[in-house]
Amino acid sequence: MDRETLVCPQCGTSNRADAMNCAGCRISLAFTRERPAEVKRITPEDARSERRGSAVLDVFTARDKPILLPVLLLLGAFIFAFCLREAVHKLGHFPAHRACGTDADIKLDPLGGSQIVNGASAPRETWGITSAAGPLLNILAGVAVSLSLWRYRRTALLPLLLWGPIALVQEGVTLSLGMLTPGGGAELIVEAVVSSVALGLAMVLFQMALS
Repeated sequence: MDRETLVCPQCGTSNRADAMNCAGCRISLAFTRERPAEVKRITPEDARSERRGSAVLDVFTARDKPILLPVLLLLGAFIFAFCLREAVHKLGHFPAHRACGTDADIKLDPLGGSQIVNGASAPRETWGITSAAGPLLNILAGVAVSLSLWRYRRTALLPLLLWGPIALVQEGVTLSLGMLTPGGGAELIVEAVVSSVALGLAMVLFQMALS
């Protein structure tokens, strides 16, 4: 003999007569008996509408969720390349100071606080060379690494791929802004480069005159 059943007025699920909650929608069956006017029966059209709304929400969630990972990856790669650029920049100054006879030391900081210690004691006539050594090493090393790794273009190599472009932009901007400061490092770099070029041209012209 079949047990007495109770049909849920909201979802239409058949439940045991002694059940407290509907097995389908989990609504209180006592509530449905006491207040039937407040219970809305879910029709097939309502169910389809709810599924469509849920599907649209899932699409937006799936579309928006992966955006955060590339943004964080790009930000982390940029920060790494910036700190690497700063360390290599200071590393270029250090051997130039030592080559010019300055008792300088270097302090490397992975967070971007690298600096040359006792670099101001270098003779003034060497300031142009020591100032140019940092940007020169940074640009040459950064561009060389970026170009050599460009053909691989893997996600893990993104910090190194950004090193070259960041070095070019930042050193260029620093040099341009430094030209506004009289007697600054940028002006000394330009003077050293102009002097070297002028000396090279003079030697070439001298050799041509002798021949």
